[in-house]
Amino acid sequence: MLPFALIVSLLATVSHAAQQVPDCHSPLQLGTDRFDLSTLSGERTFKTSVPTPPTTTETTYSISICGALPLSNPPAQEGDSCPPDTSICTIARALRPSHDDVILSVIPIAKANEPLSYEFLQGETNTDKGWILLMSGGEYNGVKQTARFEMHCDPAAKETSPTFEAYDALQGLLFLKWTTDAACSTTSTPGDGKDAPGSTPPPGSAPPPKDRMGWFGWIFTLFFLGTMAYFALGTWNNYTQYGATGWDAIPHRDVWRDLPYVVGDLFKGRGSTRSGYSALG
Repeated sequence: MLPFALIVSLLATVSHAAQQVPDCHSPLQLGTDRFDLSTLSGERTFKTSVPTPPTTTETTYSISICGALPLSNPPAQEGDSCPPDTSICTIARALRPSHDDVILSVIPIAKANEPLSYEFLQGETNTDKGWILLMSGGEYNGVKQTARFEMHCDPAAKETSPTFEAYDALQGLLFLKWTTDAACSTTSTPGDGKDAPGSTPPPGSAPPPKDRMGWFGWIFTLFFLGTMAYFALGTWNNYTQYGATGWDAIPHRDVWRDLPYVVGDLFKGRGSTRSGYSALG
């Protein structure tokens, strides 16, 4: 049974997909992003093993994104390999020490020259968080097959192979994840502020402005909010407790009324207050 997380992941893709004939020698256009798939050309092969006592079930995954898989040499017996026009093939074998390998299944997942489908992840308008590659065309035991690649960008990941996630035999869905430099957009939309992976600002260019406030900005903001709260709460208290309105409702009104004169006296160096009393000493 397909894991719940992968079901959610499948439903989280956009239902409408762009279709193109596979070509690793021409850029792939997905929305406003362009991708160079040239590093994905050729065959990729990897294996998974699952203990199934008294045997071990080993599954070989052979993938060729932009063409048919090469024929085996020497040719395999009829039924022991996928048809010649297959681009994704899985072969499961039962392995047991001191015994010949037994082929359990040969599944052609996708055919060469079938249109590929490309999708954004649900809610995304670009490929920053990954994108989906779908390949299909194969059929096994009366069930149409589809391979779903979740492509993730890593400029340093070159000559990599996909990794197995899950396979739903009832639906014919093969889930794979591929982290590769080919999944990185080589273009950016003008004005979106997104550069191609690995790009750096030209020498001597000014760094982009920061949107964050410095410590002085935070202090000023807190002081302003505190002052507003002081006047609002003080005025409300004087109004509800004493029925004061207008100037009389301002908290500590005498202090604020005398403050300009006190400040003026300090700057004049007189050291006296508005009431005419001189400082002692």
